[in-house]
Amino acid sequence: MKRLFIILLLLLQWGGALYAGDIFEKGYGSTEDQARKEALAALGMQIYVEVKSEFKSSVTRENQGVKESVIKDIDIRSDLPLLGVQYQVSKVKDGYLAIATLDYDTVSLYETQVRSIKSSFEKEFNRLSKIDSDLDKLHVYNKLLTYLDMYLKYRVVAYFLGSRDISDLDLSEGEIRSMIGRLTQKSNSLDAGLKLAALEFDYNNIYVFPPTTKNTSEITQFGAAVKGRMDVYLDTAISTKMAEYFLTGEYQVLNDGLELVFRLVDKEHNTIKTTISGFVPDAYKDYGTEPHTVDFDMLLKSGLFLSGELRPNITTTSGSRDLLFYEGDSFNITVKMNRPGYFYLVAHTFRHDEEYSYLVDFYDSEGDSKFLYFINADQVNRWLDIGEFQVVPPFGVESLQLIASTGDLRAKVPDTYYDQTTGLYKLGEAPVEAVSQTRGLIRKTRKQKEAGEEKTEYAETTLTITTMSRRD
Repeated sequence: MKRLFIILLLLLQWGGALYAGDIFEKGYGSTEDQARKEALAALGMQIYVEVKSEFKSSVTRENQGVKESVIKDIDIRSDLPLLGVQYQVSKVKDGYLAIATLDYDTVSLYETQVRSIKSSFEKEFNRLSKIDSDLDKLHVYNKLLTYLDMYLKYRVVAYFLGSRDISDLDLSEGEIRSMIGRLTQKSNSLDAGLKLAALEFDYNNIYVFPPTTKNTSEITQFGAAVKGRMDVYLDTAISTKMAEYFLTGEYQVLNDGLELVFRLVDKEHNTIKTTISGFVPDAYKDYGTEPHTVDFDMLLKSGLFLSGELRPNITTTSGSRDLLFYEGDSFNITVKMNRPGYFYLVAHTFRHDEEYSYLVDFYDSEGDSKFLYFINADQVNRWLDIGEFQVVPPFGVESLQLIASTGDLRAKVPDTYYDQTTGLYKLGEAPVEAVSQTRGLIRKTRKQKEAGEEKTEYAETTLTITTMSRRD
């Protein structure tokens, strides 16, 4: 925790606030409220992407252990709470346009919030010396985890806005989790342990995301089993749009069992409650806990390139995080770009023992133009439906890599061959090599740009989807 704090201070010393001037994003909707929500979500994503990119570029100067700590800290907190946002809403021909603006002067709001959370954290921590009951101590430690989660979220935005008035907390998440582990007994049954955990979340309309393990977006059999049970034990919503709360999870397999952390978050991204459950190996022996695509997932996320202000986004009708679909399910994929331009979509597939990459073809046309989707000025900042997808066997993990540019991408589309068996336009390389090829084409082009020439911007985003049989 102390090392992370030092890294962040170094980042600030390189230039104060990361970006000059107010930051803003646009959102469209059929109602004013929907337009505001879209604009706010886009604003939060802009901050998240830019902060994540800056943190990664800064910590490459440090050792690998610190780099992993920072990346994990940012990755699991992509939903950032935003304060002091101003809106301008206007009527347009097909609905409403909202512009959400965050002024750097609002940094004081975040500093105040961080100090308030720190004060609450310290009060709870000081209570521990006066408590004898292990059960009461456990409640305090769970509160400390909740405060810590909120503290980190607000601190990320405060640093983004240029704050230098942020002090550190006395305990790290790892230390708190270790103390909780000493006070709790691991459950011998997955059902019994999850039923007990569900009692802590007495709220209505909760959408449950399957828990994931470190450094991957793949959903394992264990993650799917946890979601299935918590959907039964809790008052759940059938979709993210209908939910009032969201339950996320993260687990790690230890030498003597498995530790599962649950976080309940509201629609404003405030952490409401945090709990930890432990399980002995026999409790989860029937479910796979190790993801198969960790190395590839890290490669896909760690090498993202960003250029200028272009920010593409990709999501599904179930959101963009911890995505799990079963046989027979259908979902739509939508894409949004904040500037006119082109994009193409690479799908990296991992199914059983088969791995391959292919380009998604959007049109029945000749040459590489079939792979390119154009976003015109009227479509900017709007979610565009690029197709409905049905889940059929074989099942596995599919990672989508969206490559976008403000210029024509035809010369940057990687070479493919048509596979008669699958009907797909496959890349000749394995997924790892395919990623290197797509990024290499862009980086080579950028290096060839002459000084003073009008810059073409390039950007990339990813989405990971896991599919399973109903029997899994």
